[in-house]
Amino acid sequence: MFTAVTWIDPVVSLIICAIIVWGTWDLLRETVKLALNAVPENIDAEKVLLKLKYEPGVSEVHDLLI
Repeated sequence: MFTAVTWIDPVVSLIICAIIVWGTWDLLRETVKLALNAVPENIDAEKVLLKLKYEPGVSEVHDLLI
């Protein structure tokens, strides 16, 4: 509007979008993993399974979802 250069708005918009995606990439990646029922990186599923198997009263573990 001030410069009469019409291509500047889309370029600035794309730059802002790129900054937002770059800043939130880790959050987006973790969200997709959780949506696909992936185990969080800081949890060892094998250790959880072994812990549950040896709890009193537990005979078998089916479909472990973390």
